[in-house]
Amino acid sequence: MGKVPSCHPLGPLLRLEGLDFAALPPTGASRDRIQQFMSALLQESLYLVGSVDTYYNNVGQITNPSGWASKGKQTYKGVSQIGGGGTIVVDLMERKISKTELRAAIAQVAVAQSEDGENAHGSNSAAGNAPIHHTKKNATSETWACRRSRHNNEAAAGTASWEEFSVRMKDMHVETEKAMTPTIPRAQKVLHWAAAGLVNTLEIPGFEDSGPGPWTGFTLDVVEMEHDLKAGPLWHRVFPVLQMTCRTANEATYPEILVVSVPINGWKEAQLPPDVRVQKLVDSPNVVVGSYVSVERFRVVAKMENNGARSDKKVSKFSRVMGSLRKKRHVSVTESAASAEAAAATAAAFPAEARPSVPVSTESAGQGDFAQHMASASGPGQGDNSDEIQAHPAAEDARENITIDPESSDINEMETQIEWTMATASHARGWLPLFVQTPAVPKKIAVDVPLFFKFLHSQRAEAAALVKKQNGSPSAADTPTGDARPE
Repeated sequence: MGKVPSCHPLGPLLRLEGLDFAALPPTGASRDRIQQFMSALLQESLYLVGSVDTYYNNVGQITNPSGWASKGKQTYKGVSQIGGGGTIVVDLMERKISKTELRAAIAQVAVAQSEDGENAHGSNSAAGNAPIHHTKKNATSETWACRRSRHNNEAAAGTASWEEFSVRMKDMHVETEKAMTPTIPRAQKVLHWAAAGLVNTLEIPGFEDSGPGPWTGFTLDVVEMEHDLKAGPLWHRVFPVLQMTCRTANEATYPEILVVSVPINGWKEAQLPPDVRVQKLVDSPNVVVGSYVSVERFRVVAKMENNGARSDKKVSKFSRVMGSLRKKRHVSVTESAASAEAAAATAAAFPAEARPSVPVSTESAGQGDFAQHMASASGPGQGDNSDEIQAHPAAEDARENITIDPESSDINEMETQIEWTMATASHARGWLPLFVQTPAVPKKIAVDVPLFFKFLHSQRAEAAALVKKQNGSPSAADTPTGDARPE
């Protein structure tokens, strides 16, 4: 497969070089400033995971415009690996981003900001003058690894329900990672931006008509994770990241969750607010400060066997209909015939699947202004979170628009799966060279999938109690905690 640059724009925030701690908004920043920052970070994250959709939509082509290339698969099965019966197949991919690509992307953002004329404390400042300056000066090539897997949407051994994913991977992400991973002895949240929870909804520029959203349930924290590399005399690594979580606002149909982590520079030297009485893990003896950047997406999709992997053009019908899931919410007359044809083809190939859906926006609040140069780019190719489409046979009148039933919002769990995607770039630092680390990353991140299901199965009763609590009361993760600085 030939390698071509990705058709999805790069930005300055989701970079392995990280963000300077001094350039982050203060923990007592206003809602508007935090909203601008999160909007910029969310936009870059959607472009990144959208490139994974582009990869699947172009498998079997001579070149793949996603920028990703296959790195094989990992298979896990049995009680000892996944906590139950069945088999989990994890697709692995790799994407190399050259120094030239990064510098060009960052330069474009800098030009857009200077032309906007609001750099000091205006619309683009939170996304950042200082972070861009740091990255522009030190930009190096990045190698990203990605995994994708699909799991039945049910609370059963070897898999999980959407509610379990939501509680464990959105509301309790840090606690779950520590509990399920034997190589993480310590993890903690150190700083919390209370204003993130005050952002009701965000619709991202460039994705209003073609992507998921609006987004809500925001959290923003500084998180530290300590990793034991299990490699003889090597010291433990501590990874400080700025972590943002959010979910789609309309969770009645095909919901999504995002967890975004960006490394923090200067964290060891950072002075914490006086009301935060947490000992930083990076201050521990015999540790090395490492870096990782990642975007993790969980979403409900129409059920498909074999992880949705396609090795040739003969099995691409599902990709065509999934591409239609993020079609514009108001389908034009000329688009209707093509959409109907794709829906009819999929209905014939997968008669037992749930009907696909198209996002429908009822509100658009708090849109950010960052990265105007990205506005003309296309969004992700698959989607999920709204009302049901009634498919029309291809032979029907091409002038007839697809109809949307706003009253139909129930998910048939037997006909859906949970798609779990994670893309990351990392550097353990220290004397361990990158050329030793990089080849091992794809398989290393694949292991998290069976670890989660094995852990969850051992804690099923607790998980059920947490789901019940979530359904009956507000999420703890969305409520300001004691380590937040008062505004």
